Amino acid sequence: MTRVLIVGAGHAGGRVAQHLVEGGFAGEIVLVGEEVHIPYERPALSKEFLLGKQDVAEFSLPVCEASEACRFERRVGRVTSVDPVERTVSTADGETIEWDRLVIATGADARRPPIPGNDLSHVHVLRTIDDALRLKSAITAAKNLVIIGAGVIGLEVASSARGHGVAICVIEPAERVMARILSPSASHWLAEQHRAAGTDLRLGRGVSEIHGDAVILDDGSVIAADTVLLATGAAPATAAFASVVAAGADGVPTDAHCRVEGHEHIYAVGDVALSSSPIYGRALRQETWRNAENQAQAVAQILLGGEEPYSELPWMWTDQLGHNIQVVGFCAGDREVVRGDPATGKACLFQLDGDRLVGAVLLGEGKQRKHVERLILDRVPVTDAQLGDPVQALKALA
Repeated sequence: MTRVLIVGAGHAGGRVAQHLVEGGFAGEIVLVGEEVHIPYERPALSKEFLLGKQDVAEFSLPVCEASEACRFERRVGRVTSVDPVERTVSTADGETIEWDRLVIATGADARRPPIPGNDLSHVHVLRTIDDALRLKSAITAAKNLVIIGAGVIGLEVASSARGHGVAICVIEPAERVMARILSPSASHWLAEQHRAAGTDLRLGRGVSEIHGDAVILDDGSVIAADTVLLATGAAPATAAFASVVAAGADGVPTDAHCRVEGHEHIYAVGDVALSSSPIYGRALRQETWRNAENQAQAVAQILLGGEEPYSELPWMWTDQLGHNIQVVGFCAGDREVVRGDPATGKACLFQLDGDRLVGAVLLGEGKQRKHVERLILDRVPVTDAQLGDPVQALKALA
């Protein structure tokens, strides 16, 4: 009986198991993860769950059930190493688990910058349900919340915390918010929304120390803080896979079929996977809901005998202060064309490279996403005038 071992029981790992079961896999599936919770999707942790508008059951994945042909087992534990030759993994409690096919789905871990005081009891990170429960409890009682990092998580928490009546300060070393994802103009617009909502936004500033009741900035400023969130990004969780991943790699490198390079029986999926992208001609590591969802399905189909390569155009969304923001592709063109007026909260900010669209930021214009994706994927030649004209339907261009 073929055993598929999935290491990592989050969104991507859980979906691989689910699709294998639903696809009629005949064999054994073992799903190993560090959390006691059943697999779940993470986007709600910084939004609806933090606000008390959703409970865990609403974003948990379906429970996989064994059948006569397919045995399924979920274990709680931490894998510490893998032997690709013997096809085994070792766990923190000394167990050895054999496998025929291995799926690495360990996701990413919250980064903790080396700031003195980063281990104090009132300092939080946000990656798991338990993290979110602790943060929610802290924010409910807090008077002054300091968020270090103005990326997606930091700003979503700043938006959600508004509902708890806490004073909020966001500190970001870069000169603009969500700089890795948004265009400069979109960053400026979003920063203004947060400032208008009352957030004390400190850009271009770092944190030197964290104390019990304050943080000290690199310019000597003292910011009151009874709760601190480290929202400084995430690193791929590859510590257990030194035997298959080069030191310093930004994830687990995979080929077009999600196989780990040099290991035909090992696959990687989700936030931890550094996947070859035929769209952009380079490897990408995508920390998005859609990539976890679709790559998991692709890996399951490959394990079931499929041969379709995996390709995913980057897409993410964030909901902040009543605004829905979606980003398609990358904001890495040679110029930007704006359709609509960002001041109204509804606009498309297109990123072009020559006469090709390479990305877009959609402010309250999510209905345009599929047309934008089609223009990028099909490499349709477009002009600035066409994209900037609100009368010109994007659907007609695509």
